Amino acid sequence: MASPTYRLSDAQWAKLKDFLPPNGRRGGQWKNHRRMIDGILWALSDGGRWRNVPDRFGPWQSVYDRFRRWTRRGLWDRILRHLQARKMTSGEIDWDLFAIDGTVVRAHQSAAGAPKALPVGEPADHALGRSQGGFGTKVGLVCDGGGTPMALAAGPGQQHETQQFVPLMEEATAWPEQPQKLAGDKGYSAAWIRDWLRARRITPVIAHQKTEKARRGRFDRAAYRRRNVIERCVGSLKWFRRVATRYEKLALHYLGMVTLAIIFRLL
Repeated sequence: MASPTYRLSDAQWAKLKDFLPPNGRRGGQWKNHRRMIDGILWALSDGGRWRNVPDRFGPWQSVYDRFRRWTRRGLWDRILRHLQARKMTSGEIDWDLFAIDGTVVRAHQSAAGAPKALPVGEPADHALGRSQGGFGTKVGLVCDGGGTPMALAAGPGQQHETQQFVPLMEEATAWPEQPQKLAGDKGYSAAWIRDWLRARRITPVIAHQKTEKARRGRFDRAAYRRRNVIERCVGSLKWFRRVATRYEKLALHYLGMVTLAIIFRLL
């Protein structure tokens, strides 16, 4: 049984429904959007096989096809961008501090064996690789000081956090307003990262490695203590089993799952 926590409430559905394709296309009717999305949320939260999606959500093939089609069309990304913009309009984004971090997600054996024909936007390595933690994916995330995710990315498990830094920050700062500070742990301690931030008038709040000699300015310990907001954000997303463990063969589909988990938290 799916937990009722992971099904759309009436209030959530009211915020989401206008973004979905209208029914009435030629050649057949869409099955009920809300029921399909509840089925996708079942898979997201339970982590079970698509074939095991309960019948009350409709045919499992239809649930999976709806997720796959909307993911590849960028629907989840557009919805997330709208929710972020809405929070900005209402003054809910904390521009004083953003935080960045990366986490390794172990891949289930079902994540291997992706088809050779790559859909548009799919990396050749499928964002899978071996690190000390095993076979998995490195997920990068940026959130504001209140815990609202602003950008995410996925790479192979052995990829260093700094390799995701620029695309993450370019996405997180693609707004008229910019964050004042960025907090990160020692994994982001590099001169070029600090220079990149200062060039954009963003104050780096990044812990130095012990081996680093050149240190400029005073370290903002109060702001750095707030960095735990990104760890709490990652932890809340990993309550969804399909985020905590990667079952998807394609990186596009895994990122779609993570994005949908964020959307559900923000609705």
